Amino acid sequence: MGSETSPFGSELRTWRRQRRMSQLDLAIASGTTTRHLSFLETGRSRPSAVMVERLVEALDVPVRHRNAVFEAAGLRGPYDELGGEPLASEPFRLAIESLLERHDPFPGFAFDRAWDVVLANRTGRNLLFGEQNLIRLLYGGAWQPLIENWSAVAWSGLVRLRRDALRSGERPEVVSLVEHAERALTGTPRPEEVGEELVVCPTFVIDGARIPTVTITARFGAARTAATDELQVELIYPADDVGRELFASLAPGR
Repeated sequence: MGSETSPFGSELRTWRRQRRMSQLDLAIASGTTTRHLSFLETGRSRPSAVMVERLVEALDVPVRHRNAVFEAAGLRGPYDELGGEPLASEPFRLAIESLLERHDPFPGFAFDRAWDVVLANRTGRNLLFGEQNLIRLLYGGAWQPLIENWSAVAWSGLVRLRRDALRSGERPEVVSLVEHAERALTGTPRPEEVGEELVVCPTFVIDGARIPTVTITARFGAARTAATDELQVELIYPADDVGRELFASLAPGR
């Protein structure tokens, strides 16, 4: 049987190539052999549900696309088809709200795959300046002049954004953000210290005060819906007392 008659083989090959993984890479990551993987791609073998799950995990296939991979193998997709609202589930929303509120008076944001803020705490809302997209805030928006080390933060962010675009299956809204960031960085040399793995935390300058920060980004493990898989939470911590006092002033009434 040729690959043309194997929908699963076509899906598998597409995701493997998109992730720039060889058959050997994927075989090792999913705990199988290159021979078995070759048979799956050509349609000579049919995968079990367990094997499909191991493959989509190894390939980091977004939850939004995983049911299609299962169905291509003739199997029922095990992932819930929750609607597009990231916080449609009330218990899930309450959990995120609690995390963000406990982080006050320091900024905290929950955002979706397109980097649109879906929830923020009080200090976070005061730093949005009417913009709901974090990429547009950072690249050419209100945050750019407020960040002392903007070039390093922006180049580091572009590396992360390009990975997001790859992981999302090149979704148009994410690709558009990559292009927006690249245009904003035109003519700005990439600092030598910004590598492929380095995350650069912003140093804000607000009201004349210099505020170095530490940021933590959280995703939800073992997500079973596209909404939870695509949501991220960014928590910003001030690195000194000056920053703690200034952020506290941005959350009046706390």
